[in-house]
Amino acid sequence: MNLIPLIDDAVRRALAEHIAINQTVTPEWLSPRQAAAYTSFTEKHLEALRGRGEGPAYSKPGKKAVRYARADLDAWMREAQR
Repeated sequence: MNLIPLIDDAVRRALAEHIAINQTVTPEWLSPRQAAAYTSFTEKHLEALRGRGEGPAYSKPGKKAVRYARADLDAWMREAQR
């Protein structure tokens, strides 16, 4: 069995995901996944903070969609600075 095509495909997908998450220019509004990468927290941690009414401000433009403004994430991180 030739594994090279399988490995090549896996590497391409991983690279595309990495580029999507770690864009050079960060958009103004971030998905929970992007916000987690931006802040170095996990998506689950941000979700837990939302559930407790803590953490950075967020917006719910749809029934399930959650978005964070980059400026709110920056402000939240600065507030926690010691």
